[in-house]
Amino acid sequence: CLLCILAWIPAGCSRQEKKEAVTSLEQLDEEGRKIGVAADTADDLLVKEFFPKAEVEYFNDNITAYTAVSQGKLDAYLYGRAHMETALRNGLTGLRLLKENVGEGNTAAIAISPVTKIPDLKEKIGQMNLGLSHPEQIRRWKLIDIPLSIAREELTPNLKVRRRVVEEHYQDEISSMYADH
Repeated sequence: CLLCILAWIPAGCSRQEKKEAVTSLEQLDEEGRKIGVAADTADDLLVKEFFPKAEVEYFNDNITAYTAVSQGKLDAYLYGRAHMETALRNGLTGLRLLKENVGEGNTAAIAISPVTKIPDLKEKIGQMNLGLSHPEQIRRWKLIDIPLSIAREELTPNLKVRRRVVEEHYQDEISSMYADH
């Protein structure tokens, strides 16, 4: 199977420890690095062979893993290059692929996560709002602890948000944003 590693473009949240941004496979074989793999696959064997110092984290769906990489919670995700290239072509953002595959003659590749500081979200949203008309502007927002997922039916298989499901799951958080208004 064709495997790949995703890289995070420094635009979102990430770990707060200071680590050098990953730009090559060799950097992933360091203590403290986290590499995600799909659960119930043999991908963890590749991680253990090529990156024995790294910690392996298992994911039941790719979207949750992609989100973890884009948020800097993972340094990398090992999966099929063709699948990840398709996801990127179809709108997956905040990630990039390393050019090299994992292992000689292997079709495995890896996505990496360059580390950045957590941005000032209020400032970023203010900058985004500058180019929007008043009705389009973001006025209230709240961060959630876990990414939306297909498994919890918050996203369709095409990664579209199911608003009703999200509203049901995050009813308390949404209500709290409007409680004092």
